[in-house]
Amino acid sequence: LLDKEETEDLRLEYQKLETDNLCRWINSKVESGTPVFDKELDRQRPIRYSDSAVLLQANSDFADVESALSKADIPSVSIAGSGFLD
Repeated sequence: LLDKEETEDLRLEYQKLETDNLCRWINSKVESGTPVFDKELDRQRPIRYSDSAVLLQANSDFADVESALSKADIPSVSIAGSGFLD
C-alpha cells in the first residue's frame, strides 16, 4: 500500500503525463491540418487551436493544464467557475 505522499506523487505524475499527451495531441492535429467542418463556411477546413476545448472536472487542475498549454505554445483562454455547463 502507498502512503498519502506517495499517492499524491503518483497522481501528480499521472496528471503531468496526461496534460503533456493532451498538448501533443492538439499540436499534432493542428500541425497536420486535420480537417474539420466549418458551419459558417459550409465546408471543411484545417483545424485551428480555437476549435479545441479542454473541460476539467475540478478547478484545482486548472493551473496545471494552463501551464502545460503555455509550455506547448498552444494559445488558450480560460473560463473558470462553478456551473459553467449549467
